[in-house]
Amino acid sequence: MKYLIFTLTIIIGISIKGQQKTYVPDDTFEALLESYGMGDGIANNDSVTTASISTVDSLIIFNDFISDLTGIEDFTSLQYLDCHNNFLSTLDFSNNTSLKKLLCSDNLIDTIDLSNCMALEYLDLDTNFIENVDLSNCVNLQTLYLNYNFIENIDLRSCTKLEYLYLDDNFIDSLDIIQNIALKTFWCFNNYLESIDLSNNSLLEVIYLDSNFLSCLNLKNDNNTNITRVFAQGNSNLTCIEVDDSSYSNTNWINNSNFYFDSNHFFSENCNYSSDCFNSLNGVIVNKSSILTVFPNPTNNIVNIKLDNYAGEINLKIYDFTGKFISSTNSRSLNIEDYPRGIYLLKVSYSDVIKRINVVKY
Repeated sequence: MKYLIFTLTIIIGISIKGQQKTYVPDDTFEALLESYGMGDGIANNDSVTTASISTVDSLIIFNDFISDLTGIEDFTSLQYLDCHNNFLSTLDFSNNTSLKKLLCSDNLIDTIDLSNCMALEYLDLDTNFIENVDLSNCVNLQTLYLNYNFIENIDLRSCTKLEYLYLDDNFIDSLDIIQNIALKTFWCFNNYLESIDLSNNSLLEVIYLDSNFLSCLNLKNDNNTNITRVFAQGNSNLTCIEVDDSSYSNTNWINNSNFYFDSNHFFSENCNYSSDCFNSLNGVIVNKSSILTVFPNPTNNIVNIKLDNYAGEINLKIYDFTGKFISSTNSRSLNIEDYPRGIYLLKVSYSDVIKRINVVKY
């Protein structure tokens, strides 16, 4: 009998000890999982039982002061995650292949891996510190929120099912959404767009492009009657807006509270835009790891640009602190001696790369 009891004790002990654990270093995240019945029953041991989380399909952990989501990789059945309003900076969802809806706004995110999230349909990354995000494998994405980030360039060509796109308050100055033919709502106000071609987006209903630097805007998509709202004010360099039928636009879009344009804007079926209006700056292919140096900074006269491993075409544009365009040059130096003291935004464009640097004039 003693031998039998001893044998059972060993078997039970091995079974418990042999349970696979998932490393969860964030104490708050671990405590929440324990409270949800997903833990291993041991508080503050930086781990939970993998079997308890691998079948979970929905997880809500917002407003919880979490700074590290390590352990999320073993939520292999997860379809819905709400982790907004935490202190997260780096997120890796490469193992969460079932994710369909992801809400991560109001964090400190600057790095996110969505490389295997092919099932993702809804993504909210508003109000973070994101400069770049790879969505090339998010082929089922329908809704994207990236407002209030630091995005300069974004490739959406793979997101052909995208219907709702929100990119307000970033640093975007060129955007290709020709492939996004399912798009219905497009918000991109308070950016640096100089041109946008929406001629292939025939399902568009709502368009917000106010407070950019537009000089070319093509709305001629053969379905202008489907458009219910356009905000394009705050684009002083824009005059002609290309549309399906100027008479229709004048009749239905002017003096309508759902449509806002600057006083110098007018509609035409053919604005005779220049051939390069919707093309990026041409140049040789560049190694995007090229090191850009701006010197001296601060300066009281000349600003110089140095680009390692790149000898192609370059363009400099400088703006004051309000975003007003001042001047441009294709040279690698710019004289700001006559400018008032202050902080200026210098935009450096080369090949398909755009960099922005604050320059101090003293």
